[in-house]
Amino acid sequence: MAIDANRQRREHTRRAAWLRLIGGVGLVWVFAFMLAAWGQRLVPVAELHDFVEERGIDASALFYTESEAFDPVALTLHNSFQFGDGRAAGDSSAP
Repeated sequence: MAIDANRQRREHTRRAAWLRLIGGVGLVWVFAFMLAAWGQRLVPVAELHDFVEERGIDASALFYTESEAFDPVALTLHNSFQFGDGRAAGDSSAP
């Protein structure tokens, strides 16, 4: 009797694990192919998409340092690390 109960419990746990896996993959699919596609039509997202397209920014770049739009930011960061932030000693006017 106890062996049958343990076997049934394991089978139930295994089925529950498979159902959770299939449900999780299904939720990822719904988000990626349905909700994200619908979200692109929202005004703020559409404006951001248009901005990225107009500037020719490669939004799929692994690092934004691969994009030419990042060049001014990279230069500013480099200069701030090399030369400091440009404030005089004791100047607390910057945030």
